[in-house]
Amino acid sequence: MLLPVHEVGQASSKHDDRPLPTRAGDTISRVVKPLLKVDGAPRTALLVILALLGALTGAPGAAAQTAGFSSGTSSARTTTSAGSSLDASGLLGLKEPTGQVPVLSLDDVIRIALDSAPDARLATERVIQQDASVRRAWALLLPTLSVGAAYTHTCTGGTDGVDCGDRTTAFSDPEQLNQQSLLFQTLADVMGVAADAAGDPAEAAEFRARQVELETAAADIKNTDVTPVVVQPASQLSGQVTLSMPLLNPRAYPALLNAYDGQGAARLAENQARQALVLSVVRAYYAAVTAERIHEASTRQVELATAQRDAVAARVAAATQPILAEKRATLELLRAKQTLAQARAAADNAVAVVGALMGRDERFTLSPPPVQAPSALSVDDEARLVETALQDRLEVKTQRTALTIAERGTLDAWMQFMPSVALTASARATSFTQGFVRDPVTGVLTISATLPLYDGGLRYASLDESTSRASEERIRLKQLEDRVASQVRGNVRDVAVRVEANALAQEALVVAKEAQAQAQALFDAGVGTSLDLTETNVAVFAAETEALRAELDLAMARIGLRWAVGESLYDTGS
Repeated sequence: MLLPVHEVGQASSKHDDRPLPTRAGDTISRVVKPLLKVDGAPRTALLVILALLGALTGAPGAAAQTAGFSSGTSSARTTTSAGSSLDASGLLGLKEPTGQVPVLSLDDVIRIALDSAPDARLATERVIQQDASVRRAWALLLPTLSVGAAYTHTCTGGTDGVDCGDRTTAFSDPEQLNQQSLLFQTLADVMGVAADAAGDPAEAAEFRARQVELETAAADIKNTDVTPVVVQPASQLSGQVTLSMPLLNPRAYPALLNAYDGQGAARLAENQARQALVLSVVRAYYAAVTAERIHEASTRQVELATAQRDAVAARVAAATQPILAEKRATLELLRAKQTLAQARAAADNAVAVVGALMGRDERFTLSPPPVQAPSALSVDDEARLVETALQDRLEVKTQRTALTIAERGTLDAWMQFMPSVALTASARATSFTQGFVRDPVTGVLTISATLPLYDGGLRYASLDESTSRASEERIRLKQLEDRVASQVRGNVRDVAVRVEANALAQEALVVAKEAQAQAQALFDAGVGTSLDLTETNVAVFAAETEALRAELDLAMARIGLRWAVGESLYDTGS
């Protein structure tokens, strides 16, 4: 829903009434140019009319431009993609729809433009990208867990061929073990004979004990396992689990804070891009509506010229007027029809500009703009308006965020002097348990600390660079604040000028209509000339066109002031 707006229009205080250039570089449209080659007393008024129509027709891109406010750190452009294409392509046109011609309100136009404009969609994608940056910053402080697995198959080969079996080694010889067992058994038999021959029972018992020990040793040696030991299996399956946890990572903290600030700046830029698009759409919409009103005035001018031509023709037929008067009346009718054609072309082109902003190529019509509540802005308190702009303008907020991020870069540089501590826990499992290691799972826990002592001066260079960047952003902020304050003051004064110009234009229209009524009365009474009536008719049309243009300029000045102080023109939902 459109927020309360008094009027809409142009934000820049540099606006003037000069027709904007066309592709060919002329000051008015090529269609208007031949019409300037006219003679007679109404030439000056007709020039004014054609110049006004040329301003609407010759610069379609102007309706798609924003107020001209920009910031060096803002990602939101103040010219939409549609507006850029308009500047490059000149006049625009819409094709006929297959069904009924739709009627669009201002809310409809804004909603469609916000949904389809590339700039708004790009700004939304940048917000998504910045959200991902926040997650990346958190990754510097959160643990990481990884799992790995491997399968290994080993083959060896040489002149004897290729062997894909297990590689083994033996630590004892079976024949040697048998000889050692036989030796121990022989000694045991000797001890048995000695025990039988001993006369002392104690001595005999000692020999029997030694015999038992030797027989046991002989049996153990004989029963020793001589199976080869596998030192390298042909096939092996292994797996590993690793957990890493940063206990102290000084640089992660400023990086995380910067990521959150960057996220906020991206959302500001998205809102700024959408508000800039709304400004372009509203300006184009009101320009199109004004062009339609000028076309209606041109239609009335043709009706007046037709009635005058018929009246003069009747008097010529009655021999009360010379035939030259009829020729003049016919010429003025042709000029009025030419102006009507030009007004129709200007209105069609203005509607096509709105269609380009919406990404729509089929013809449509625009409903009258809604009646808006008066703006709450007071142009009498210029200082308060400047203060409000410095608080609410999106590009100023974005620049302040950029300054905060730059200042935090100095903190990041100091953090490079701090130590970092990390914990790593890993567990490894293997299918090879036939060798010297019988446990299938082994685990390791490591705590490591790193303190940089010398890095070739990199940390000091980072410190100097971050300090300079912070100073640069402060300068940019001061420059932007001065420009915003100047824009507010310029728009405040522009509103006052446009109010006065509109009042004068409305007064001139009243005078022109009174003069036309008097000329018509004198002509009907037979004492006025057709030339007087022609001049007053053209003067009314010129005054009416100028009044419409003055109303549009005032509306643009007021909406420009709202933009300059940072008011939201439309609830974009961002």
